[in-house]
Amino acid sequence: MKTMKLIPFALIMMMLLATACSKNVMQDASTTDQDAQPSAQTEPMAAAPAPAPEPQAMNTGADGSAAFLDQLVYFDFDSAVLKPEAQTLLQAKAQWLSDNPKAVALIIEGHCDERGTDAYNMALGAKRAEAVKTYLMTVGVNVDKLDTQSYGEEKPAAMGHDEEAWSKNRRASFVLN
Repeated sequence: MKTMKLIPFALIMMMLLATACSKNVMQDASTTDQDAQPSAQTEPMAAAPAPAPEPQAMNTGADGSAAFLDQLVYFDFDSAVLKPEAQTLLQAKAQWLSDNPKAVALIIEGHCDERGTDAYNMALGAKRAEAVKTYLMTVGVNVDKLDTQSYGEEKPAAMGHDEEAWSKNRRASFVLN
């Protein structure tokens, strides 16, 4: 009989525990979103992003390595998804790597703009570099030639606190070894 009286009490305690746990999860998720996405005052939703620079042909220089390194992959705000123009550029980079076997290794560096926490931007930079690496692997680049590095917001390409600067900082860059 004592067991029967304890069952409702145990159920209530489990519900309270579950509710308390779910609130913590929700608070953590909302904190991450706030860190990742600045308020509407910082970036209005209706504002169109600045266009990313267009890719160029990779045949400049003796071996084309300068053009290879100068052409970057750009990302949308808070995204590690490759745009169609980035995929086209990466296909050309994969072809260049195939045509230039002396390029021993390629380091893909992921970068972010200044918004968000340091930890969040380091993670997002890593996701951007991994997205590029994964795409290059799917088009035939040997995984042993590829490495990734995240710099988060540590190495901005453009100084400034506006969309023009931010769009240049949301990128993946390349280093040949």
